[in-house]
Amino acid sequence: MQPIQGRCVMLHDLSYLPRQTKRRIEAWKEELARHIYIPLQPLAWEGFVTYEHLSHVEAAASRFTEFPSGTRWGAKAQYGWFRSSFTLEKEHTGRTLCSPIGVGGEMLVYCDGKAAGSIDRHHHLVFLSFDARAGEHSLLVESYAGSGALLEGGGPVPPARSVYPQVPQAQQQIQNATVGYIEEAVYQLHMDVNTLLSLLSVLESTSLQAEHIVQALVEFTKIVDFEGPDEKLVATCRQARSLLAPVLAYTNGSCVPTFSVFGQSHIDLAWKWTVDETKRKCGRTYANQLTLLRQYPQYTFLLCEPSLVELLKTHHPAIHSEVMDLVRKKRIIAEGAFWVESDTNLPDAESLAKQLIKGQQWFAQQTGSIATFGWLPDTFGFSASLPQLLVQAGVESFGTQKLLRADPESDTFPFTDFWWEGEDGTRILSNMCYRNNCEITAEQLYQRWHVDRKQHENIEALLYPFGYGDGGGGPDRDLVESMMRLINLQGLPRLTFEGPMQYFDRIRERVTNVHKGELYLAWHRGTYSSQQRLKQLNTVCENALREYAYWATARDAFDRNQYEKWWETVLFNQFHDILAGVSIKEVNQQAEAELDRVLLQCRSALQGILQAESDGDEKTFTVFNSTSEAVKTWIRLPLTADVFLQGTKLATYHLDGATWALADLQVGTTVLQTRTIEESDPAVECKLVEKLDAGFRFSDGSLSFLVDETGEISDLRCNNQLICPCAHALRLYQDINADYDAWELSKISLTMEPQQPIVRRMYLAVNTSFHAALVVEQQIGNSTVNQVIHFTRQSQQIDIEMQVDWQERHKLLKSTLNHSLQTDQYFCDTQLGYKRMNLHRNTTSDRDRYEVCAQRYATLGDERFSLSLINSYPFGLCAHHNQVGITLLRSALIPDDRGEAGLHTLRFALSVTERSFSGLAAKQDAVSYAHCFPLVRGTAKFEAPFELRKGGAILTVLERTEEGLPLLRLSNPGRKVENVCFIDRLGTSRAWECNLLGEQEKALKKSDAGYEIVLPPFALRTIRFS
Repeated sequence: MQPIQGRCVMLHDLSYLPRQTKRRIEAWKEELARHIYIPLQPLAWEGFVTYEHLSHVEAAASRFTEFPSGTRWGAKAQYGWFRSSFTLEKEHTGRTLCSPIGVGGEMLVYCDGKAAGSIDRHHHLVFLSFDARAGEHSLLVESYAGSGALLEGGGPVPPARSVYPQVPQAQQQIQNATVGYIEEAVYQLHMDVNTLLSLLSVLESTSLQAEHIVQALVEFTKIVDFEGPDEKLVATCRQARSLLAPVLAYTNGSCVPTFSVFGQSHIDLAWKWTVDETKRKCGRTYANQLTLLRQYPQYTFLLCEPSLVELLKTHHPAIHSEVMDLVRKKRIIAEGAFWVESDTNLPDAESLAKQLIKGQQWFAQQTGSIATFGWLPDTFGFSASLPQLLVQAGVESFGTQKLLRADPESDTFPFTDFWWEGEDGTRILSNMCYRNNCEITAEQLYQRWHVDRKQHENIEALLYPFGYGDGGGGPDRDLVESMMRLINLQGLPRLTFEGPMQYFDRIRERVTNVHKGELYLAWHRGTYSSQQRLKQLNTVCENALREYAYWATARDAFDRNQYEKWWETVLFNQFHDILAGVSIKEVNQQAEAELDRVLLQCRSALQGILQAESDGDEKTFTVFNSTSEAVKTWIRLPLTADVFLQGTKLATYHLDGATWALADLQVGTTVLQTRTIEESDPAVECKLVEKLDAGFRFSDGSLSFLVDETGEISDLRCNNQLICPCAHALRLYQDINADYDAWELSKISLTMEPQQPIVRRMYLAVNTSFHAALVVEQQIGNSTVNQVIHFTRQSQQIDIEMQVDWQERHKLLKSTLNHSLQTDQYFCDTQLGYKRMNLHRNTTSDRDRYEVCAQRYATLGDERFSLSLINSYPFGLCAHHNQVGITLLRSALIPDDRGEAGLHTLRFALSVTERSFSGLAAKQDAVSYAHCFPLVRGTAKFEAPFELRKGGAILTVLERTEEGLPLLRLSNPGRKVENVCFIDRLGTSRAWECNLLGEQEKALKKSDAGYEIVLPPFALRTIRFS
């Protein structure tokens, strides 16, 4: 008896059988497997090695040399192309022709010029034909030697030991390979016996069915003769199959759960391999599945992630053509909705929207209809902003398996089928299947219903995707044959061959469970902060693309083709294993290079558009503000000068050869004039900072704080009331995770004594009546940290800029604070709203959330004050009682052994306000803080293309559609309904509210004041114009 969460489930290992009976059945089963594959003739290989990505046509035309058995080959990331030929005699016509190939590595095999299938760790034979023809046949193989060890573990790594063992110069070896056939009678009997033994392990040993199966298996051993001629073995196998047929034909009664089954193969776009290797994995996987789909008419396979299918189209056009033909015939289920299976914690709202828009455009164009099922099997948690985006993209249901893979000591997600309610109240029917990469056997089916299932009320069915994945491959023939035997076998759930859409259609009316808010994954919390530079680049690219779209739309200079290409690169690199920072070094390097290129091109294009509007006046600068509100902010001018706005001299300071001017920026353009600096009387100025024995005291009469001799910000007060005894202290923690190094963030590490920084130098770089900047140079661990602490009069905000030369192994850098606010909750920013989080850890659920992800801000508040942490990028955050910490940098070693070493620029702020919390105000502040306001030399005056006249909203995007018409998205990140009125200056006459796919829902009312639209709490709305 094995206890399972309060229940007892009978699981047997057949040890109850008499010893001789058990051993005899096992011996016959083992021997049976040795007679399945019959070799016909050896294969002699010729080949060559390359790092190029060749088509099979190009490879076939290349120069081959002999690769005899025993030849070693395959340096890191190298490919081998091999060819051979054989002649099949007429006597073997019609057989199932196959081969283990034997050249080593993971490979795609072509037979007579057509992709036949692959060999990988789960597929050990490639099926060349299920109806072999006599005559001469050719084989051509592309094989990947590998990139060395594929690590995803953890644990300590002493400095003297390399994280990765050295990759041998020759990783693979040519084996004595053959081509042969499957003796179908033996193979089919082998599958029968396996199925019955698997079933026997879950049946009550005293049941009549179990006794019948044991009797039949014993008789099987009496019939099958391994020691006679081959003909007799085949004949006795057929006889034994007839004997076993009755016990395999036992069917269920009227009360049995139903499993909806379909094949799948989760292919990571990049992870422990590069995108170049993924291109090959697509070909291998779909070649395998095409072979199975031709042979088994009831079998169906899930096609998802259009980006993968596009890789298939480019690099394996013949395979792609046949795949799309089977999509049209409904043999391949085309669903999933997303362009890539992206992370959903880190991208902004527009990125998530575009993942769905681009995905649905592909499904509509390539399959004739949009996807109605959203599929993110492996993503590291799911934002509460997602349900409304899914529904607005025409998606009717959502599925994942990830939450049931969470840390076993965490709260178990209670539902299988449920309505997922997003932060705005939108609901989508959802399913939490236990696994997607799995086998389909009697034990697995039994375990799924009796052990793995957490929901025990109002449930009669489960979704059961199966097949080998992560690295691709999909189901093999054994799994499909197993499935065929398990369709309605007594004692197990009944199987039905249908896709997820049919499953959701059947359960929709009876589902009553509701989960409100984020689907938090209590696992892999390190993904919020691993590979910080990559995460920053993603956010900077999102912001740059938004800025380009706004001004290019305004000036009628929108290059949609280039814009789509930039977005496609950004979206691709938001794949969950890439953006989360849990891929190998080569993947991270490629992603950073691609995003750097997007950023450079996008900014250059924008600068060209804006500079073209300028008169080139050397004494003026134009600043462009595309946010939805006027902003007061510091603007950097690349010269030393006094700065004026409409004749009024602005507050300025000078640092590193540049002038920073504090300007009120209206929506649209603001022109700043520069003049030669006039000397002022320093004695008249009242400085913001006073040097004390204890450190540097900053004060503007309202906000005050001390930077002490350790470089910490302490004694933060607002109107002399203590807010934070400690407002900013750098701490370096050990960060060794026993498992999943870059993925995880151990709560045990956070309880250990951290290292504190040593101050090398501290000095005031700026100290005027309106701005101060204190430089703090520190050493912490093996790293150097140069901080600049900025404070502006009446800003109520402390800005912290950090340059970190990061040289750590298995360390974690946090900025921590202690507050004195009387509150037990805080507000954590999401893409389209915010989530309320507990500061206490009273429940398991609270304790699970010892690190969470915030988009741009986290705010604590009581009846007196609000205290906000604002970041330029999404960040990992821990908050417990009066302690809060943001994760700045990590140095995991697996799977990228560089430990993120190098220079990092970080920027965040601490804001104190005497007001109650407002989601809209908090988001506006965070957007302004992170916003990069374009600047051009000269005067360029024109009105903003969009202006809010009433109400509050965040302008998510302003761009042009494929038809060249303006499109606008607005969001309301607060809990109060916003009645918005706006005008556009783009020459439009009508506007419609529509969904993400541009389908018109209702016309907007237009008054003398402008267009009117109601934005419910946390809502996103898309508006099309004509």
